[in-house]
Amino acid sequence: MSEFLVSEEKIEELANLVSQKTGVPPEELRRKLDTLLDGRQPVVNDKIMGILNNPQMLEALLRSEKVQKLLRNTLGG
Repeated sequence: MSEFLVSEEKIEELANLVSQKTGVPPEELRRKLDTLLDGRQPVVNDKIMGILNNPQMLEALLRSEKVQKLLRNTLGG
């Protein structure tokens, strides 16, 4: 697996951005992201981290109606 080094500051910034878009507290988002990344195959981790490292891609993903609906349903919002 290629190693993505994302600073804690960047992760917190992204969690805050997602929180603003979804209304879900950043702490809950971090917990769910940690759970998602634990035990996943390296290719999946690489793809997820690739999205997290690309603000434009993350923003486009968060604007997607399907993603917003999925997040609301999954996170109970």
